[in-house]
Amino acid sequence: MAGVIVSSGRKLSSVHMRALTGPPHVDVWVDHPQLVTSVDVSDKVHDIVLRTLRVDFDGARAHVWGGNDPTGQLVGELDPTDPDWFDRDDGSTPEACAEIAAAFFKSQGERPIDREEWADGTAVKCRWILVDVGRALVTSAGIPTRPPTQVLRVSSDNP
Repeated sequence: MAGVIVSSGRKLSSVHMRALTGPPHVDVWVDHPQLVTSVDVSDKVHDIVLRTLRVDFDGARAHVWGGNDPTGQLVGELDPTDPDWFDRDDGSTPEACAEIAAAFFKSQGERPIDREEWADGTAVKCRWILVDVGRALVTSAGIPTRPPTQVLRVSSDNP
């Protein structure tokens, strides 16, 4: 079984992560001090990433934490004030850490996102809303103050 070595020498199996989350695949990044995994939640119609979900693993202590990646580029620390941030430092096995990550990716990926659209001549301006909390994720410039022309549920195959 293929795996990724974490700093303690124990393995967190990328195959195990993929089996837990299903398609699309979890990206695994090993060029950080910790093991970083990420999943992008996208609107395929507009070919835009709406959220970059991230879970980091410290293999030395079997510590796992995650949330929304604030940069979408995996270059900074996760923000502990992010409403979706979590931190588990209970000495779990690498497999248990993978299950925690998979559950996070699955639960976050199942949250409904609506795309509000405003027809403006030949252009369409959009705002994507995380429905359960009413938080705007991405907004086109120049959104009108009038109600949207239509609201569509984003069909994402992520995660």
